[in-house]
Amino acid sequence: FDETEVPEFGMDIFGSLYPKREAWKYPKAGEPNSKVQVFIHALSKGKSMHCNTEDILPAVYGPIMPNKYDHYLPRIQWTPNNQLCVQKLNRLQNHLDVLQFGYGQANAQILYTEGNTKYIDIVDWTFTQSGTYKAIFCSEVSGYKHIYALDQTNHLQALSSGNWEVDQVLGMDEAKACIYFTSGKDNPAERQLYVLNMADKQIKALTTEKAWHNIRFSPGFMYFTDNYSTLQKPAVTALKLSDGSLVKILEDNSTLNNKLNDLNLGQVKFGQFLSQDTVLLDYWQIFPSNFDSSKRYPVLFFVYGGPGHQTVQNMWSGANYMWYQYLAQKGYMIITIDNRGSGGRGEAFKKMTYLNLGKYETMDYIAAAKYFGQKSYVDAKRIGIFGWSYGGFMASSCITKGADYFKTAVAVAPVTNWRYYDNIYTERYMRTPAANAEGYDNNSPINHVSKIKGKYLIIHGTADDNVHFQNAAEMIKAMNDQNIPYDAEIYPNTNHGIGGGKTRWHLFNKITEFLLGNL
Repeated sequence: FDETEVPEFGMDIFGSLYPKREAWKYPKAGEPNSKVQVFIHALSKGKSMHCNTEDILPAVYGPIMPNKYDHYLPRIQWTPNNQLCVQKLNRLQNHLDVLQFGYGQANAQILYTEGNTKYIDIVDWTFTQSGTYKAIFCSEVSGYKHIYALDQTNHLQALSSGNWEVDQVLGMDEAKACIYFTSGKDNPAERQLYVLNMADKQIKALTTEKAWHNIRFSPGFMYFTDNYSTLQKPAVTALKLSDGSLVKILEDNSTLNNKLNDLNLGQVKFGQFLSQDTVLLDYWQIFPSNFDSSKRYPVLFFVYGGPGHQTVQNMWSGANYMWYQYLAQKGYMIITIDNRGSGGRGEAFKKMTYLNLGKYETMDYIAAAKYFGQKSYVDAKRIGIFGWSYGGFMASSCITKGADYFKTAVAVAPVTNWRYYDNIYTERYMRTPAANAEGYDNNSPINHVSKIKGKYLIIHGTADDNVHFQNAAEMIKAMNDQNIPYDAEIYPNTNHGIGGGKTRWHLFNKITEFLLGNL
């Protein structure tokens, strides 16, 4: 790695008479990256061989003409026959070459090439020991993420297909010629375990509980642990055979479930609604405790909204869920939706937000505010939104662009201008600021502070090395410059998680008091 040209980012750590200054190389959107080279070192010879990844350039560059190092090498692994496999992405992340090197072979053999008009998500490859196929991996070339195999002559074959997505490949049992994977095949809010027969491409479900299943196989694929939960029920951990049959319940969380049964928790509903853009969007909804349909209740939307992510998950979320239920006991309705850009529903739905992060996601939350605001049991004048990180960006977008629909917003550690965020993440979805200035500027909340009408609380840690405190500082400055009222809470020396000691307790007390007083 040669970081010479990468700009440096710094922050102060408080606690002494002269705060300690920390700095590191950090390439923001549009800025230079490290120059990376790959070598193979032969221990027996005591010599290193340079693998030539630099001279293989994609046929289509897009608006950026890269130099020979302007690319990413996100995966490097050995194959079973001692070849080095290197995945190479161009800087725009819309062209992938999978390269293979052997010692003494400085120039690459290209195993696989894939292009996309938007971007390509990196996945791990699994190389076989022998047989018909050389490797298996997932791709979205069909419009949905599915399993593909590369045969010994480097031809591609689809092993799964349909208008549903593979979530994660867990492994391949070569002896049985089968692949284990998880998917929301029948319900995007769930994850089930499936087995794919590689010979006839038949797929069989191995889990049946309507829940979110987290699976871990034993070496050899004889057993797996199934840790499954729902939004309302904490996880059950079971040991099962590879055919899905139960061996033993290892933990049923009965003690916690008994405690939950004694609480006055609000009921939960999963559903769908048709937005004004005629897009069918999923949601879950927590009703206020002792809900009375003849009354009108305030709504708090919980949002994340980032590319490929889902919040409409039928999965236990621990302390967050209990906080939502606490607010439900205070008479609030909690709702989240899977906006456009979310995962689990195919490439077109996920990549709708390309070049315009925040635009369609905000439109969908405004549509949700309108939809639920029309319900007889909702007070449409008391709709708020809360989010962290990308969710903080979304909360800030909604209180600005959606000022007529959101009375209150809480943004924790928000991105306020995508120009401030790291280039690998940001450019994947937005390209560079030079190539897409309008997309950056039109969708950054910092440029829309004049639209704020409601109560806005911005929270950030000064030592956040992910979403830099710069985002909050510049947002606050923009509001000061335009005399826009706001509330702010700053946590010195805390990172993106804002934790340590009693910090998280203080944080959620602050958010709760703000919501109770302003929503």
